[in-house]
Amino acid sequence: MIITPSLYVCLYTIGSICAYFVENARIPNQSVSKEGGNFSMFGVDKRMDGNRDLNLPPTWEQFCSKEDTTNPAAAFSSYRCLIDSSSSGKWNFSELRNYISTKRIKYAFYVNCKNNAQISLPYNGKSRNIVKLHVRDCLATDYFADNQNSDLNQVPDELEEYVLINVQYVISLEALNKTLHSTPENLLKSAKCGDDETLKVRIERNESYSFTGQVRNASSFWSIASKSIIEERIYPHKCIYENLYLLEESLSPYKSRYFAEVLTEQNVFPELRILNISHCDIYYIPEQFKTWEIYFPKLEYLDMSNNRIQDIMFPEGTRAVSNLSIPLLTFDVTHNDISKLSVRILERIIQSKHLFVKIEHNPLNCSCTDDMKELLKYIRNTDWNSAKYSRYRYVRDLQCHSPDRVRGRRLKDLSSSDLNCDHDLVPIIVVLSVLICFLSLGIILILRFRPTIHNPCVDHSTKTNSK
Repeated sequence: MIITPSLYVCLYTIGSICAYFVENARIPNQSVSKEGGNFSMFGVDKRMDGNRDLNLPPTWEQFCSKEDTTNPAAAFSSYRCLIDSSSSGKWNFSELRNYISTKRIKYAFYVNCKNNAQISLPYNGKSRNIVKLHVRDCLATDYFADNQNSDLNQVPDELEEYVLINVQYVISLEALNKTLHSTPENLLKSAKCGDDETLKVRIERNESYSFTGQVRNASSFWSIASKSIIEERIYPHKCIYENLYLLEESLSPYKSRYFAEVLTEQNVFPELRILNISHCDIYYIPEQFKTWEIYFPKLEYLDMSNNRIQDIMFPEGTRAVSNLSIPLLTFDVTHNDISKLSVRILERIIQSKHLFVKIEHNPLNCSCTDDMKELLKYIRNTDWNSAKYSRYRYVRDLQCHSPDRVRGRRLKDLSSSDLNCDHDLVPIIVVLSVLICFLSLGIILILRFRPTIHNPCVDHSTKTNSK
């Protein structure tokens, strides 16, 4: 099967899977990346004590143990599960869901895998009686298993925390193709939205995908993937995350350029306070984030640090909801590729009462330009202790990254002379001087040898007259 950029279009139907497939398809037995940070092992006691935990499916006490709590009034029972080579494949979400559905207790599961151990976990992990589900360092199968599970429509929303860190989904291309053949109307709301009414925290950090199998009819696959764009726009169900306050989709370097549209067109986030899209290799700020107040009316922190953003131009003021009371948004674009900064850009940002932008640790270019000279004058003449400018005092301490002669120098310590504008003109002056020398020499040669230059037209005229 030939992989082409056309596969990006199926992003609208199944999240970032297709985009990742195009850029990074790989075999499923590769090691799960640990870029998401260190993780302490839970030290699960795997010894059999003869007293089976009846709150778990049979044999699950071999790899899951109840966590002791000092709070007897805890609203749920916490279980730590360590999955290694001996228990790989035994942690099955569907089996767990069926077993605990009639229990009268609530659960929190913290699952950690070792040595590429595998678990079965359908997307969104919807189940009765589970309030927290944290999974780390696992290979996960059965991504699409719940897409047509109509029983889930009868399951009330209960999950509050859904956290996946360093999880690699192993996806069958046959299942992917089958999903693309399904119309949006056939995708159940429970499968698409999960527990959107109760979810408070959703973290998908360093989530990746590997693929197995083949697609028989590749041309049909691309055609249906393209068609899915239009169909996704008319999907009948919107996910309304009524209580979600933290959403993270970080460490995902293969995000499609359409990720912001996918995030905002079919989802509503009335209570979202923190949005983390860092370490995703994104090179621009989407329009949906520049007008965040429309889509995220209560957003307080938007993290787009450690990407490849080059431009931080925002629209003037706020748009459709300028009269609403919205909180101050801290927009983090530190550690990006922003090299140009002008007074016009700064003033537009500073004048926004609802926006505070962090732009430290960017490769600022301090070459001699009109914008840079104006910026240095602006920094010297602005009252940074005034109410309007005080929160942006850090701008004075931004450091130059280039040219080499001013690398590491702070803006407030530079003057126009430090930009060495005369030095920047030297190459131009040299080139002009050389051209002038050659031109002068040419003129001198023409004037010097003009009387001796043979002109055939003049000679012919002279001979004719003489006859």
